[in-house]
Amino acid sequence: MLPDFLKVKEKLQKMLDYQMRQAHLSHMGPLANIAVAMVFEGNKTVLIREDGSVDEQSPETAIADIEITSAEVEEMRPEMVLDKINNAAQKIAEQQARTFYRQIDKSAKEDGTVVSSGGEPFSMDLHFEMLEKIDIDFDEEGNPEGVAFVAHPNMFSSISDVLSQAFADPDNDRRYKEIMERKREEFHVRESNRKLVG
Repeated sequence: MLPDFLKVKEKLQKMLDYQMRQAHLSHMGPLANIAVAMVFEGNKTVLIREDGSVDEQSPETAIADIEITSAEVEEMRPEMVLDKINNAAQKIAEQQARTFYRQIDKSAKEDGTVVSSGGEPFSMDLHFEMLEKIDIDFDEEGNPEGVAFVAHPNMFSSISDVLSQAFADPDNDRRYKEIMERKREEFHVRESNRKLVG
């Protein structure tokens, strides 16, 4: 009978789990900063919005196999295992990102918060229209936080060029500050209502 090194296997499993989590986060891009919550039971989640509307969602599975053949075991080195973990983490992250963006698209269409350029290039007017349609949180010093701009790689450079040059124009700077002031006031109202209810 061969010995069974339980403590070594447990330690190795923890190391592999850690590597998988780290690899997964590295592939999630801007989604890596989103808070997650573990759901231990049930077959759906229910989101109740501030306006009272309800959105029910069934969980979707993200799967990736890690296969190690008998032939590979003989030559297996730690970096080969890490490479397999990284590939699996990337596949899972891609599935989760697709699900996330599909749900965001669905919700935005239902809520009427979609902004369309109508085939025109990105502009500051579009940027301001997008800012008007979203809730923005602010930190204790009054600075906006949690706002992320996600775009397809083919569009990102042109959007970045517009935004980087935009605030040289005093009208754009003024308009941005006006929007942020309104959003700051809306945030304070939301926070006050939340504290009164809670």
